[in-house]
Amino acid sequence: MQNLLRLLLYMTFRTVPAMWGSRLRARLWRLAGIRIHPTARVSGCVRFLHGAVEIGEGSYVGHESLISGPRVVIGSRCAISQRVTIHGGSHRIGGSECRAGPAFSEEIVIGNGVWIGTGAIILSGAHIGDGSVIAAGSVVTCDIPANTLAAGVPAAGKKMLP
Repeated sequence: MQNLLRLLLYMTFRTVPAMWGSRLRARLWRLAGIRIHPTARVSGCVRFLHGAVEIGEGSYVGHESLISGPRVVIGSRCAISQRVTIHGGSHRIGGSECRAGPAFSEEIVIGNGVWIGTGAIILSGAHIGDGSVIAAGSVVTCDIPANTLAAGVPAAGKKMLP
């Protein structure tokens, strides 16, 4: 039932995103089972596919972002730019007859105060430490320590932040 409600809300927000404020959208997403702090903001056309999602105090999720996984935790005061993909599922590499082997999914945890740039992709099992910055277009496949600027494909720490 929650997945159907999520789909209906997504379709509604795609047709009239400018008419409703981000806080009202967040309230409606809460009805669909997404745990969003009352001060968090969710832009139009954000898609929550499945799984348990938590968005902390004062965080923002940008336009056309996609969030999916068994469990996705976004901390407080995070800035998630537009078109960010946070996806907790994947496949193991299979044999030559079918390289997409058995499916698996792992939680994704994004710490407090994190900034994720436009078009970044956060993949299954990634944990991003408090105060980190993920550069636009980066693909995070592993853990990023706290207060680290990470960039690239795959993302790697480029420098420590104060």
